Amino acid sequence: MVTFFTDKQALRPAELVSFIYSIDDDFTPRLSARICVENWVSKFFPIADIIYAKDEEAIIAMIVVYANDMISRKGYITFIGTSSKYRSLGIGTELLNISFDIMKKRGISSVELHTNNEKAAKLYMRCGFKLIDHSFLDGSRVIRYHLERVL
Repeated sequence: MVTFFTDKQALRPAELVSFIYSIDDDFTPRLSARICVENWVSKFFPIADIIYAKDEEAIIAMIVVYANDMISRKGYITFIGTSSKYRSLGIGTELLNISFDIMKKRGISSVELHTNNEKAAKLYMRCGFKLIDHSFLDGSRVIRYHLERVL
C-alpha cells in the first residue's frame, strides 16, 4: 500500500539521499554526476516542501518544491522521482497534485520546472504544464525542457 506524506518532520535527510541514489541512473545525465547529492539535500531540506510516498517502509517517490517566493508568486519543482517498480501507477501525478494544492494555499500563482526526460515532459504536459522553452544540454543530444503551469 502506498501512503503519501507532507510532513518532513518524520523524515531524515539520509532517507532522501538513499532514495535519490536508488533512482540516480534514471536521470540523464545522472544526478550524482552533476551534483553532490548529500550537499544538495542539506541545502533544500530546511526550506523546501518535500512530499513523498512510501510503501510499507521505504520512500518510493518524492517531489521537492520551492513555494516561498511571495514576490513573483512562482513556485519551482526542483526534483520529482519515482522508483521504477512504481511507475505508471499515478504516483507522480498525485505528488504533483498535492504540491499544486500546497502552492495554491500559499498564494503561489504558477510553478516551473526543468527536465531532460522526454517521457517526463509529456507527463507534465498532461498535468497542465506548457512548454516555455527547450534547448540542447551542453552541446549534447539531450534536450532540456522548461515548463510552466498556472495554478
